[in-house]
Amino acid sequence: MAMKLRQNGDMPNPRSLTFALYTHWDAIERLVILGREFPAFDQDQIVLVLSHIAPGKTREENESTLRQMLNSELLQLMPRGSSLQINPLVVDFVRALIREHELGLSAVLKTRIDAIKTATERLSVSLQSGEVHP
Repeated sequence: MAMKLRQNGDMPNPRSLTFALYTHWDAIERLVILGREFPAFDQDQIVLVLSHIAPGKTREENESTLRQMLNSELLQLMPRGSSLQINPLVVDFVRALIREHELGLSAVLKTRIDAIKTATERLSVSLQSGEVHP
């Protein structure tokens, strides 16, 4: 699979990049998480991730998806090699969204835990005082 690096150094079109991120969210999210351990990927690693996300697709279809991700600049060819990296702007954006989502889930869990603690304390007080409320 032949790939080329953007020659003119222009930034990708924000609308196109955002649409590509929407289109390939599942793959990019998984790659960003894997990117905590791997700073760069080879093509086969990305095709493998794509095959896990969409197990019904053929290798050729996953390679086509990889080319789309490169053409939209979600992924970039690293200088002096054939390794691929996620566009740093995309990495920062996706990590921030993932972090916000995790924090939101943490806040929900904390609220539920606090409610359980309060209910448990009330039940304990009621049992000790012999009061029973429906």
